[in-house]
Amino acid sequence: MANCGYAVVTERGPRRYGAHVTDLPGCVAVGETKAQVGALIRETIELDVDVQEEDGRPLPTPLPWELTRTRYTIDRERESL
Repeated sequence: MANCGYAVVTERGPRRYGAHVTDLPGCVAVGETKAQVGALIRETIELDVDVQEEDGRPLPTPLPWELTRTRYTIDRERESL
């Protein structure tokens, strides 16, 4: 397999961390620490890619990195509807 990179979104919840891969639907992981969820999502990506290759399916083309990094700011002082 040629090297390619998929964007991973990692979020911190009240008790655990979660991660998902934007370009690989169903690739998700949950862990007690950020390091653990990082290791688990890497393993999940590798397994997903292996299965797709074994099935003869083409791998999804990753979105360009700059399109996956968007920061949104929420204005907490605006009036609620």
